[in-house]
Amino acid sequence: MKQLLALYSLCFFQLSHADLPLTVENLISDKGKITTEFGLTYGNNKINNTKVGGYIPVQIADSSFINVPTNIRSEQLQNEYLVTTLGLKYGLIKDLDVSLRTNLLYTSNRFLDVNSEEKSKNETDISDITIGLNYQFLQDAKYPALVAFLETSILEKNEKENSTFSSWSAGITTYRSYDPIVLSLTTGYKYSLERNINAVDEYKPADLFFFNPQIAFSANDRISLMAGLNFKTIDTQKLNGQIVEKKRNNIDYSFGIGLGLDDKSSLSILATSRQDFNNSNEIRLNYNRKF
Repeated sequence: MKQLLALYSLCFFQLSHADLPLTVENLISDKGKITTEFGLTYGNNKINNTKVGGYIPVQIADSSFINVPTNIRSEQLQNEYLVTTLGLKYGLIKDLDVSLRTNLLYTSNRFLDVNSEEKSKNETDISDITIGLNYQFLQDAKYPALVAFLETSILEKNEKENSTFSSWSAGITTYRSYDPIVLSLTTGYKYSLERNINAVDEYKPADLFFFNPQIAFSANDRISLMAGLNFKTIDTQKLNGQIVEKKRNNIDYSFGIGLGLDDKSSLSILATSRQDFNNSNEIRLNYNRKF
């Protein structure tokens, strides 16, 4: 059962999208146009006196998270993870696009105690596949721009049984440009349904509320500097009706750089320091290309 909880947490906290690119005017794909996304998120943390059910929600985009397991027993442990994100957005009509995204997750758990009998463990698997909608209600003019997003999981990878349409996310991104500064705010909520993870166990993942203010400074027409906060409220997790992890709050700090490679592609690199008990840090790379 302990291993079940750690393995199952691979597939949680994939939230949707109104990602803020280098130039905010490209937030929504134009009608009939395609935008592709490629992302890499690497992180590591050191855990002491770990407990069953521990995890860290890893941010893979401005409004997207994936839940990464960090332990399976009470020993000093170093956890590393690499999330590979592949995404596609298509403009259905003016101001409305549809998105499809999948995440591949690699994790490595190394036991640091020289007397430990446990061996290091590495795992690679698909975490989830999601589909979403993004709609721009307001442009950045008289009022700040406003974009809403809605997403659900087509597939979430569990330990023995996969679940479908078991997680729903909704939220907004708003931004205001004061040349050369852009202020943005992304906030949203993810609701996760209870699901069967094997023949006998039912699991209720933690719901998640997040609030993510950011400031970007345009150094020139190709380079932007970014800094922001990410406040998260992570609700309780339950296994067979019993609480296995209580509600908690986290605040992370991030800073990075955005590069306009040409008129159709952009690259961003963001580093995050987590203010939690796991001494964790991560770096995220996102590449977007319009066709």
